[in-house]
Amino acid sequence: MKNRIKFLSRSIKARLEDEEGAVSVDWVVLTAAIVGVAAGTASTISGAISTLGGSVGTELTDKTVENGD
Repeated sequence: MKNRIKFLSRSIKARLEDEEGAVSVDWVVLTAAIVGVAAGTASTISGAISTLGGSVGTELTDKTVENGD
């Protein structure tokens, strides 16, 4: 029984000390942060972009273009 407990404790300790995959976790966290910042930025400026697009559309609709005839 004692040998089994020692084996389990060594196995658990080895898994806790293993750093393989830590870089992957870092990349996932950083990517999620970047996506979150991008989504926040997009939602913040979406109203202004919509207003600007409407203004440009109105200006273009009101203009006349001469074809040179």
